[in-house]
Amino acid sequence: MSALVARLARAASGAWKVYSDTAGSQYAAAISYRVLFSLVPFVALFVAIGELVLSETTQGRVAEWLTEALPLPEGVQEGVENVIEDAGPAASLAGIVALLGLLWGASGMMSSIRAAFRAIWSDAEGDPYLGGKLLDVVLVLAAGVIAVCAFGLTVVAQFVASASTASAAA
Repeated sequence: MSALVARLARAASGAWKVYSDTAGSQYAAAISYRVLFSLVPFVALFVAIGELVLSETTQGRVAEWLTEALPLPEGVQEGVENVIEDAGPAASLAGIVALLGLLWGASGMMSSIRAAFRAIWSDAEGDPYLGGKLLDVVLVLAAGVIAVCAFGLTVVAQFVASASTASAAA
């Protein structure tokens, strides 16, 4: 037991030394900034896809749920409802712009992560700019594919669970 505690203490001490020696808090702040910067295009892409995929009735229910879920003052709530009803550009154009913004922001996040790993592993060289940016985009696309697959598996698992519950009840 004491050997395990000693190993954990050495690991924590080593992690703290590397964190402080490589300005880990600065890299963490850079990664957090890039993640937050990517949220707006992500939400815009999500809304654009919802507008393309969901029926008018479902869109209305989602908009109603959002305006009810957010406690807004009366004037602001009416303004939000008007904006939802009078949506501006076509969803496909907004989705393309949002996708490009998301790729740009997320590739910056991957670049910040790679810079942090270079600092931690003392790799001063790094990749050339275009090679690094291409790697960032590939990493973002791979993460997107993993997220979509995980979402798809969740939907399949929910369907299987509800189908098995219905067949067991029958």
